[in-house]
Amino acid sequence: MSIHKFFLIPVLFTLIAITTIGCCFGKEYLPFIVEKLGKNIYGGVFTGNGLLGSMTYLMSDSVVRIDVGRTDTYDHRDEPFGHLFSRARLPIGHFEVELSSCRILSSSGDISITDANATAYIRSDKGVLKITTTTLSEQNYILIDVDKSDFEGEYEIRFVPAKSQSPRIEASWVDVPQGYHPNPSPVMGKEKDIHFIDQTMRAGGGYATAYKITKSKKVDHIVATIDYSQIDDTYKQSAVDKIRSYSKLNTRALLKAHKKWWADYMALSEYKFPDRKLQDFYNLQMYKFGCVTRTDKPAIDLQGPWPAFTPWPAYWFNLNIQLTYSPLYTANRLSIAESLIKMLNNNAENLKENIHPDYRYDSYGLGRSGTSGLLTGRINLHRDSTTKLQESQAELSNLTWVLFYYHQHYRVTMDEKLKAPLYKLLKGSVNYMLHFVDKDQDGRYAFVVPTHSPEYPNSYDLNTNYDLATLRWGLATLLELGKTEETDHAYLQRLETVLHNLIDYPTDENGYKISMNQAYDVSHRHYSHLMMIYPYYLVHADQPDNIGLIKRSIAYWQSKKSALQGYSLSGAGSMYAMLGEGDRAFQYLQQLNDRFIQPNTLYKESGPVIETPFALANSLQELSLQFWNGKVRVFPAIPTAWKDVSFKNFRTDGAFLISASKTGGMTEKVEIRSEHTGVIKLVIDQPLDHITFKGEARVLRKEGKEMELFMEKGSQAVLSRVR
Repeated sequence: MSIHKFFLIPVLFTLIAITTIGCCFGKEYLPFIVEKLGKNIYGGVFTGNGLLGSMTYLMSDSVVRIDVGRTDTYDHRDEPFGHLFSRARLPIGHFEVELSSCRILSSSGDISITDANATAYIRSDKGVLKITTTTLSEQNYILIDVDKSDFEGEYEIRFVPAKSQSPRIEASWVDVPQGYHPNPSPVMGKEKDIHFIDQTMRAGGGYATAYKITKSKKVDHIVATIDYSQIDDTYKQSAVDKIRSYSKLNTRALLKAHKKWWADYMALSEYKFPDRKLQDFYNLQMYKFGCVTRTDKPAIDLQGPWPAFTPWPAYWFNLNIQLTYSPLYTANRLSIAESLIKMLNNNAENLKENIHPDYRYDSYGLGRSGTSGLLTGRINLHRDSTTKLQESQAELSNLTWVLFYYHQHYRVTMDEKLKAPLYKLLKGSVNYMLHFVDKDQDGRYAFVVPTHSPEYPNSYDLNTNYDLATLRWGLATLLELGKTEETDHAYLQRLETVLHNLIDYPTDENGYKISMNQAYDVSHRHYSHLMMIYPYYLVHADQPDNIGLIKRSIAYWQSKKSALQGYSLSGAGSMYAMLGEGDRAFQYLQQLNDRFIQPNTLYKESGPVIETPFALANSLQELSLQFWNGKVRVFPAIPTAWKDVSFKNFRTDGAFLISASKTGGMTEKVEIRSEHTGVIKLVIDQPLDHITFKGEARVLRKEGKEMELFMEKGSQAVLSRVR
């Protein structure tokens, strides 16, 4: 612990702070501004590299708090308390910068996408402290610079470890299991000039934070790291050694590489539209994705690298992880999306453990919430049981819905290496659903076991629309994937029979019901009963006879407002975007941003839940690009006020990259680059009559706003207006 007292000297600022690097890569982004730092993570400024991260905000009128986190730090006990306690995400701790001779008068912060760092500006009656944090992109170091050039007061820097226990224990409405105890208290020590905090775990292994403070006249520099192991006790020495080795590295070179990584990452795609608030929001979501995971890092849970109080210290599989990953495919950020693919591929056998042993021979399942290893606790559905189950034990379709995004990853890349593992997982998931389906007296297939429609209160009924829509999508997709599976011919014939004879979705005068015997009677934040509309697009605007039903269903869902949350609005926005109602869709998205998104674009429901801002980003993309019913739709739902819109390198079905621009309300150009030989069917909001090709490509059909192109891999097409 060190106390520092400095007085302002009128000299030119020396360029040693971590925000200043003498090079520039790619596009310069305006920083995202948090006008007033809050006293929790929702008003802070953040950094991350997919494993480590930081969040800076105020703790009081004299203390700045810098949380640090690591995304894979989960407990791993075998105690019978459920995964929300025994295998919970564990908090790490935080740095405090306490002003001891003055008080904070005001504060603000910014997140620099260009420099990939976060700065807090702390204004006091003794001057300004500037605290800049960087989490290096490719090295597991967190760098903190406390710039005191314009500060004449005193402050103290210290690290405070968090109590190593499930954060859920702090929720007043949660019953803490009898016999659950925190991990042992940490051991704090020092090896020469390196501080460490050694936190052992009851189940074995542990985690350690190590850091070093280097002082100078103008800037105090902190370098920190966090190491973790479930196996042995080498993590503490590993963290200390990593800090020791930092002094041998070229910091300037590290920061140059850090900035280049971020420039290359942000350049993967670009989206511009004339709403400054939502434009800044969208750009920050793309940046946030690079903070929360990478291809070789853990899949995204509900917190990312910014742990805080939460009753949800786990993964959630009945909406959250699905919405979280939804914008990545259009945004062409496949290295981020790969973390979900690896999570599924690496833990396939665990999916059997989540279901009754009688079905494990050919099936996979995924309960409501669980661990990074996809262990969720038992879904207790069984054909021979008449016991009414808890809602969390009766959600049947979660895994198939997660696999919708695996399939999307496959389709936007056409990477054949993904096809076999996807087919295996989807086959197991659909098999599990089929165990509860039989032919009724009319020769139609229906569910014969009651299940739960996620989030709808007290719903335990036959034939939920959640299950019917998800099974329809799963059957159709398996049939598509299985065309080359010669040994599965009889199996696929059975799937086709079930698909063509599955019962209709339950409806009433207000639209789609929750299930066979349950109307939509009370407000429902989840759109689990409307998934045939979105995201599956099984019922859509190309079916004139269904448009009235679609509109009634959305309107009636949204008319009951008391339980609606942020993702209720993103879902409605996406549905109206599919209908081509851009102005109405945009109203929902603006409402979501204004009412629910926090000052730094995080989101909360009792604790941090990361998915809804990402769902909003996805809905914003769908104003400009959609794919459903076999057609790529360019500018399908542009709000009237959006006269100038463009996107670059948006990825779509068939492994096509699309760029398009609209100026003064007129669609000027659409460019298509093919990464896989195939046919693309286009619907463009305005006819484009001038077409040029590079490589092997040709027009197969053109009629008004629609056209069909054949494109060899590597070919390009440019469609533009005739002037």
